[in-house]
Amino acid sequence: SAAEIVACPFGKLYKREKALEALLQRSRAASGDVSTATLGPHIRGMKDLHPVRFHVVADSSSKDVNLKHKKYVPVCPITGSEIASGNVPLFLIVRLKKKGGGNSANVEVDEAPNVISERAIKEMGIAGLQSEYGPFDEKDIVRLAPPKTGGIFDEIQRNWEAKMAEESESKLRKKKYKKRKRIGDAFKS
Repeated sequence: SAAEIVACPFGKLYKREKALEALLQRSRAASGDVSTATLGPHIRGMKDLHPVRFHVVADSSSKDVNLKHKKYVPVCPITGSEIASGNVPLFLIVRLKKKGGGNSANVEVDEAPNVISERAIKEMGIAGLQSEYGPFDEKDIVRLAPPKTGGIFDEIQRNWEAKMAEESESKLRKKKYKKRKRIGDAFKS
């Protein structure tokens, strides 16, 4: 599945759907004026946007043990430090691989989290990160722009909490179904 969040080469975060809509509006505009679009003029197409994948974990400071109301926060996958505050400098590792065949378009290599903190880069170094994330050039590390308050991190947290609640409800339904089936089979025997 495609990433819901993308970043431009300057590190600004966008919702993938909103960026695609802005690109479509720009291409439909008769005047061709790119300054009116919500995207910068440096973004010519989706190839200029890179998928952003955060490592999200349950918030250990949350006192609520109820699964439906657990808090989830994005963290650096290497240092484990919380990155949702916007106070931690963040970097996006863009690992691109040439497609085989006649098309020379680039595609993102994998689905692993690709946002790390500045501390992780200092601790591991580029060589250590390359052993962890695969080969990439130092120029393929994009510094992410600080998010607006109430911005993308809050949305990541809400989406992750909804996903986890949905998974727990699904597991509960399956468990109840199996129990009903087991009891129904016992009466038939």
